[in-house]
Amino acid sequence: GTIPPALQFLKSLVHLDLSSNLLTGTLPEELASLFRLKTINLSKNLLTGSIPASWGEGLAKLEKLDVSHNQLSGHVPTKELSKLKHLKQLYLNDNR
Repeated sequence: GTIPPALQFLKSLVHLDLSSNLLTGTLPEELASLFRLKTINLSKNLLTGSIPASWGEGLAKLEKLDVSHNQLSGHVPTKELSKLKHLKQLYLNDNR
């Protein structure tokens, strides 16, 4: 399956862990609206595309982002991700 866009309505969500679920598709821009998120773990799936630049704008409280072990490719939006002042852990390894 894919990451459901309806997750954007879980405004109180602090930790999102969908690792090891064989998820396909791209990383949804809608997750940027979850401004309380501190951790996102989407590792060990089959996700494609790139990290949405909008995540750097909306996820101001993010401390950990793990999208390792997927099939992500393309540009890493470093300018936008540098706005994540609380980001302590970033895992991008084992992608394309």
